[in-house]
Amino acid sequence: MDTNEKSALLPNERRGVIQNVSKKDHDTHITISTNDFIIRNINIILIACAVTIGGVSKAQYIYKWVSLNTVLPDLIPETNATSTGNNSQQCATNSSSDAEDEYQRLAARLTLFFTLTEKGIALPVLVFFGIYSDRIGRKPLMIAGTVAECLKYGITSFFIYKDFHINYLYISFAVSGLGGTYFSFYLGTFAAIADTTARSKQRTFSIALLDAVVGVSGLVAQITAGYMIKITGYIYINMMVAGLFILVSLSIICLYKETRTNGQHANSPKHKTSWSICDAIKRITGFYTHKEQRRNMPLSIFLTNAVVFIILYSMGSARSDIEILYTLNFPFCWSSVKIGYYRAAKDFVQMVVGVILIKLLHFCTSDEIICILGCVSGIASMLIMGFASNDWMLYLATGLGIMCIVPLPLIRGIFSKTVLSDKQGALFANIYIFEVLCSLGGSTIYNNVYAETQTTMKGVTFLVMAGVYLLSGILLIICLCLTSSWETSNLYTTVDNEPSVNCRRSDTPCVDNVDLMNSNPPDDTNNVEVNTEEVDSV
Repeated sequence: MDTNEKSALLPNERRGVIQNVSKKDHDTHITISTNDFIIRNINIILIACAVTIGGVSKAQYIYKWVSLNTVLPDLIPETNATSTGNNSQQCATNSSSDAEDEYQRLAARLTLFFTLTEKGIALPVLVFFGIYSDRIGRKPLMIAGTVAECLKYGITSFFIYKDFHINYLYISFAVSGLGGTYFSFYLGTFAAIADTTARSKQRTFSIALLDAVVGVSGLVAQITAGYMIKITGYIYINMMVAGLFILVSLSIICLYKETRTNGQHANSPKHKTSWSICDAIKRITGFYTHKEQRRNMPLSIFLTNAVVFIILYSMGSARSDIEILYTLNFPFCWSSVKIGYYRAAKDFVQMVVGVILIKLLHFCTSDEIICILGCVSGIASMLIMGFASNDWMLYLATGLGIMCIVPLPLIRGIFSKTVLSDKQGALFANIYIFEVLCSLGGSTIYNNVYAETQTTMKGVTFLVMAGVYLLSGILLIICLCLTSSWETSNLYTTVDNEPSVNCRRSDTPCVDNVDLMNSNPPDDTNNVEVNTEEVDSV
C-alpha cells in the first residue's frame, strides 16, 4: 500500500485493533460495591483465623499426643498418660535426650502422613473445581471448602473428646480433602480478585494485600490459640474453628455476590459448558500449549516463574509445622502461649510490613526485582534460624525475613496478569495443583530432613531452606533477563494496561508515530469489530 508523508502509518483496521486491545484490558473486570468488598474481607479474616488456629492446634496436639502416649521403656519408663490433659509439655533438659529426639521424629512423621492424606485426596478435587469455576462461578468452590473444613474440625473435636487413638484423625483429614480443603476457598477468592481488578500492578498488589489481611488476622489467632490450648486443651479450640467455618459458609451462601458471570456467552456454542474430561485437560494445560492463552508470554518465562513458585511453596508449606516443633524443642522449650506471641509478631512483620514495602517498591521497580529482594531476605532469615541457640536469634531471624514471603503472592499476580480473563479459574486451578503437590512433596522432604537430623544438628532443615531461597533468587534473575529480552523484542507491551513501544524494528510501523490527528480519517475507524482470538493475538 502506498503512503504519503501525511498518511497514517498504520491501516485504519490495525488502529482499531490496537484501540480494542486497550479497551479489552480495561473492560475485562467487573466493579463490586463497598458492601461486597467488606463482606469478602470479613470472610477472608474469619477463614484466616480459623486456618491459623487449626494449624497451631494440630501441630501441638500431635506432638503432645506422641509425647504422652509413646512409651519408651529403656529411656523414660511409665510415661503413658491421657492425651487430653492440660499440663504443659515437659521439654528435654539437654540436647542429647534420646526420648525428646524420638518424640520429635514421630511427630514430624505423623504430620507428614496427615498432610499426604488430606492433600492427596484434595488434588483431583481442586483440579475440577478450579476449571469449572470459570463456568459455574466462584461461590460453589468457597462453599465446598468451608463446609469440608467445618466437618473436619467437628469430627476432630469429637475424636479428642472421646480420647480416640490419633490414627482416627485420618478420617477428619480425608473429609477435608474431599472438599478441596480451605484451598477451595482461597482458589475462589483469588479468582474473584482477578475478576474485579484491572490487569496491572493493581492486581499483583491486591493479591499481595489479601496475604497481608490473612497475616493480620493471624496475629490475634496465634495468641488466642496459645491461651486456649493452655486453658482448655484441644477440644474447645477445634469446636471454635468448626464454628468459624460454619459462619463463613452461611455468609457466602446468603451475602456473597458472584463475580463470575457468563450471561453474555450463554448463546454462543463456543462458550457452551462442557463437563468432559478432555475439555478439563485442555483448559488446565492450555497455558503451556497455546501462547495466546498466556498473552504471548514465552513459555520459558512462564515455566521459570512456575518452578520458582513450586520450590518456594514446597518449603513454605512445611515451614510452619517445623518451626513449632523447633521452638518446642531444646534449647528453647517454649510454651504454647509464647509460641502464639512469637508467631503473631512474625506474621505482623512479614505480612503487614512486607506488603507495605511492596507498595512502596512498586513506585520505583518491577514485581520481578521485588521477588529477588524477597529471596535475599529469606536467605538471611533462614541462616540465622538454622544456627539459632537463643531466643533473640529467632527474633533476629524474623526481622531479617521481613520480605521473605513476598515472592509467592507477586508470582500469583504475575500469572494472573498474564492469562485471559475467562481463564482465571483454570489458572488458579493450576496454581493450587502446584500448591497441593508442593504440600505433599514439601512435607515429605522437609519433615524427613528434620526428623533425621535431630541427633546431629537440629537446624539443618533451615539451612536447606536458605539454599532453596538462593536457588529461587538465581532463577528469578534469569527470568528477569528473559523478560527484558522478550519485552525489547516486541513492538507492543502492556504496562498498566496501556500499549507502549519498547523498540522499533526497521520493517514494522510504530504506533507512537501514527498521525492520530489526521484531518480526514475514514468513517469506519471506530467501528472495527475484533473477536477475542484476534485481540489476544496482537
